[in-house]
Amino acid sequence: MFAWALSGCSGQPADSTKPAAQGSITQAQIDALAAKATAACECSSVKGEDYDSPCWTDYKAATEPFRTKDGGELGGAATACAPISTTVDCLGEGDDRFCIALEYSVTRFRLPEKTLCKAEEAKALEDAYNAEMAKADGDPDKAMSSARDALAAVRAGKVSKASSTSHGCV
Repeated sequence: MFAWALSGCSGQPADSTKPAAQGSITQAQIDALAAKATAACECSSVKGEDYDSPCWTDYKAATEPFRTKDGGELGGAATACAPISTTVDCLGEGDDRFCIALEYSVTRFRLPEKTLCKAEEAKALEDAYNAEMAKADGDPDKAMSSARDALAAVRAGKVSKASSTSHGCV
């Protein structure tokens, strides 16, 4: 269905947090599509299903008008980053192009959840992991523990916002 591309951390994937370009798609529409993607991701994660599951039906229907009509694909992309890799779905309307984050995959370490659906969770986990690994004696086990603690804090509502240190991976 998608022409998937793999990009490294040097490039920043477009996402729903960027303002829409001048044109017919509005930021409110992009935000609504992003919310549908998050709900679909959460549903499929709980059920252990993939993108072809019924969880994604509403998102796919809502994004259909933003897919090319000439048989071409705008595509999707996944960053090749650790500890979090982001998968996006790139869409368009007229000359406007935008990408919606579909999921954040946990890489490099063990965590019960291999998929995160919210950017704030992915950013918190990544920031905690990167902060620990940036220390002179960066210990992967301590980094994993810090990442788990940060994820738990975000989920418990104890952390208001995290700003990613990844420079484009989340």
